Amino acid sequence: MAESPTRFGEYPPSRAGWCDVRWWQVLAVVFLVSGLVGCDHATKRLAATELRDAPTIVVPGILELTYRENRDSAFSLLYQFVEEESRYRILVTGVAVGSIVAALGLVLRWRRSTLLEKVALATLLGGALGNLADRVLLGYVIDWVYLIHWPVFNVADVAITCGLGLWWLASSRDGVPTPMVPPPGARGATPPGS
Repeated sequence: MAESPTRFGEYPPSRAGWCDVRWWQVLAVVFLVSGLVGCDHATKRLAATELRDAPTIVVPGILELTYRENRDSAFSLLYQFVEEESRYRILVTGVAVGSIVAALGLVLRWRRSTLLEKVALATLLGGALGNLADRVLLGYVIDWVYLIHWPVFNVADVAITCGLGLWWLASSRDGVPTPMVPPPGARGATPPGS
């Protein structure tokens, strides 16, 4: 007879190992990473075809959509410190190592991590993989969003920044677990007092 979850997504302690994994979370992380990479590449392709010769001013003096080939780091932070020849190797190696660390962190801490930590690392990984694919395939990253007084960026840069922010938020909560129970009345919810 198959055992049923005791709480939303949790199985009794008799099922040890990877059976304790909440598979809906694994699927959600895979979809989040895939969705971020897909969205990043779709917007970069659109920028390459539509914005290459004709930038679009969205809000005059504030926001512009433009095509740029970034051979530097996120937000062009390395151009002052590293020669252009060395930059590519440093960036590809750094992003690859960072992606591997994020993926390993996600896998090794899966059962101990909160939902917020999983979302943070998945967001960070999705952004890193989006830019890594550009660096490996093109030798540069396509950036296309320009806020005045800020370097041009893309969806992957936003994902990396949000992932780091969420990770900081998750780590600053001092071990307070993120609740993973459904709202009252949701399908699979256990009524109070049972």
